[in-house]
Amino acid sequence: MEISQSIGCWWRGLQLWYNDQDYMQAIDAWEEAMSFISWANDELFVDMSLKNSAIQERKYLTLDGDAALLSELSPLLLFLAGCYLDAQEYQKARVTLRRCLALTSFDAERDSTTNKRDLFHRTVRECIFCVEEDPECLEPWVEARELVQYAIEVNQQLEQERLGEISEANSVPWSDPWQRPGFLYPIKNQDSVYDRLRHPSWCRLLEEKWGDIRNEFDRLIHRPGGARTLSTSPRHWPAVGSGEHRGGAGAHDGSVVAPGGDWREVVIFGSGENPRLAPCTSELLEQTCPDAVSLARQGGGEIVFSVLASGTHIRPHCGSTNLRLTAHLGLVIPENDEDHKRCSIRVADQWLDWEEGKIIVFDDSFEHEVINERSTLRGVLLLRFWHPNLPKEERGIALQKALDAKSDDELQRYSPPSPSNDGVMMLRAMEKSRCISCSRHGYSSIRLNTRSLTFECQCGQSIDS
Repeated sequence: MEISQSIGCWWRGLQLWYNDQDYMQAIDAWEEAMSFISWANDELFVDMSLKNSAIQERKYLTLDGDAALLSELSPLLLFLAGCYLDAQEYQKARVTLRRCLALTSFDAERDSTTNKRDLFHRTVRECIFCVEEDPECLEPWVEARELVQYAIEVNQQLEQERLGEISEANSVPWSDPWQRPGFLYPIKNQDSVYDRLRHPSWCRLLEEKWGDIRNEFDRLIHRPGGARTLSTSPRHWPAVGSGEHRGGAGAHDGSVVAPGGDWREVVIFGSGENPRLAPCTSELLEQTCPDAVSLARQGGGEIVFSVLASGTHIRPHCGSTNLRLTAHLGLVIPENDEDHKRCSIRVADQWLDWEEGKIIVFDDSFEHEVINERSTLRGVLLLRFWHPNLPKEERGIALQKALDAKSDDELQRYSPPSPSNDGVMMLRAMEKSRCISCSRHGYSSIRLNTRSLTFECQCGQSIDS
């Protein structure tokens, strides 16, 4: 194998991407770069999970003695997989991530430096995203749990081999396969479900006022033009994931609704809010639940009336961060019938049932799903509130880190790495630095000097500081 040919194609792709903005031709060049490598035959991995196929790919490359040499290509493989995911070419993404996970896991075990471990963790996250987005993956939550468990096991093995030399900052970000949000902040003593003894004191106040909240909910359900019975979904409410829902901010949320389901919300506080729709409830929440209202106002959550129509299944998924907990106040809960059909929520491995006038509290960064198999709709008041084990003085910092991480993930989609592992160039691409001459920043300002294979600003200033 000639890895030098792959590196040459890598540089050519960078020229096409940064200088010519010819993104499709750049991807073609990177695909050519991978064609020089002797990978395992794809037929070996039919019906195999992404984690298990990566382990088999790694065995193949290790036996051939190529894994150490090929690990140099891992950053490009990860970027290329992201391109495929954006184009919804899931099979190509899966093959590329299989190879990337094989190499990054091997590399992380050889070299426990921050860069190697971070690349492995990023690869695991991208693998999770792949299986969750791929419509051909029948049980993506099962594969996602398997991937996180694999990452945990790799980390544990490293800690044992290196006698605990792995620092906390450099360790695997996950500790539980059930908990895999997009952003995971180090919070002590996290649980998936919180019993009533650990509920915030305002939970009892809301339960005492649940009748008033229910009356306001009923008025919203039955307003002119809306549903007249609880067996019909309120069509005048925005469907979760629609353009009307949360001002379009929750567009991705609808992807977890199984076909034929109907999930609708009215936002009281948070993105797309309208507190005037429920003035009594809004006033009560501002007086009694400042941790929920403040989180919503800072963009970290929302407070909504939520309805789930009969026959709706919200498939297993995880929330975006672990900075918050979620409370559900039962407002309209379908009665159980003779068929014992389910109207419940599963959080991790525990099923919970709602009761009218009662609150349940859970951490939605843990895997959860919701099912309403009964004949009428289910309605709750849903509140997100700051995690009680997150110190108040860290709230703003933690939320900003979550927002920055989301922004960084998006920018990395447009910022292909270089074979020289140019960290200064990546800082410019990720909008962490500006040109000292023209103040430009971001990936669109970068140009590759094809003679010296160094990077410059669009204005011609060298990117070296």
